[in-house]
Amino acid sequence: NRDFGDKWDLYRRLPSLPPYLMIDRDRPIVDVLDRADSSSWTGPRRVAGMDSTISLPALAIEITMAAIYRRTAAARREG
Repeated sequence: NRDFGDKWDLYRRLPSLPPYLMIDRDRPIVDVLDRADSSSWTGPRRVAGMDSTISLPALAIEITMAAIYRRTAAARREG
């Protein structure tokens, strides 16, 4: 998986990047890595299903999977 290989290797070094989300383009699945401190991360934690919500404490927000997948083939298949 390129998102957890080459891209992750670069992004994890950015101090301004609090969470890193890997969004499956075909299925309602998101893997979330959260920054633990300046040099380490926790996760990934998997969120799956159109009725799920992703909590991003570092950004003080929650986002629904339905919002992420709105207007995608995955949303049409699920709903």
